[in-house]
Amino acid sequence: MGLVERIRRVLLIPTWAQWQRWSLTAKLTGVGALVGVLGLALGIYMAIPATVIDAYAVDGSRHDGYLELFRTGQFGQRDKLRIGCVEWSEASCVAAGNFLRLLSEAGWEIDSDTVFRMQPSVPVDGVSIAGRGDDLVGLPKVPPHMGHWSRADVSQEVLIAAFKLMGGPVNFSSDPTLQPGTIGVYFGPKPKLEAPTKQGNEKARRELLSYVGSGMVVQRACSQESSELCAGELFSWEDSVSSFLKQQRFGANAVSHWLTLPQANAVSVTSDMDTKLNVLMSFVLGVE
Repeated sequence: MGLVERIRRVLLIPTWAQWQRWSLTAKLTGVGALVGVLGLALGIYMAIPATVIDAYAVDGSRHDGYLELFRTGQFGQRDKLRIGCVEWSEASCVAAGNFLRLLSEAGWEIDSDTVFRMQPSVPVDGVSIAGRGDDLVGLPKVPPHMGHWSRADVSQEVLIAAFKLMGGPVNFSSDPTLQPGTIGVYFGPKPKLEAPTKQGNEKARRELLSYVGSGMVVQRACSQESSELCAGELFSWEDSVSSFLKQQRFGANAVSHWLTLPQANAVSVTSDMDTKLNVLMSFVLGVE
């Protein structure tokens, strides 16, 4: 007996010959029963809650993947982090504690090794990356829905890219109470994602992040080495990045933009590399 025949018998579905012999009343009863079963099945299906992704979960296999993202530039020059949460949201504070340990494990220095409980004036879901906002000083006040744009440094860009790749919403804010060289990573109420964020070309993103990390290492090493050694490392790094961009067949505009950047100079390596690293981070966030 075939599988289809067994299923038919279990569900009491009549054969065509049997259906032909049924009376009109029996046929109507059978159709009504079928409609009832389908309606019940649809009701059960609709009652099952949609799969919800916890954007703040860092357990299991996700831990290793997130750790890899946050380790970008582990031995480069990175800012200190101030971790905060919304004081009235226990979920945000638990998440902040989990990420504090994760970021510390990834090599970031944590301000006071603690989670700061905060009372934001305009709470938002998800993670907010905050800078001091020194470039906003003196600008005219605008309504909350408008705000001002502030330039992010490389450390901020790394965090923004990592959190975006994790699929959670990322917000931006300023906090003038931060010390120079410190970034705020503030967790709001837990966002719920009904489906994972589409990661267009995750491999390319991760490769780009690895070049950002190695570039940060070169940038830091150049502050401790001779100009000759620094120049050699800069050339090697830039050549590797250029080859990667060409091989990955990035958009012509992106490759041209990179190739037209002046070669990093050992004398002005800090500013030159900041420019190049920011360009790479724009590629990371723009890959689809």
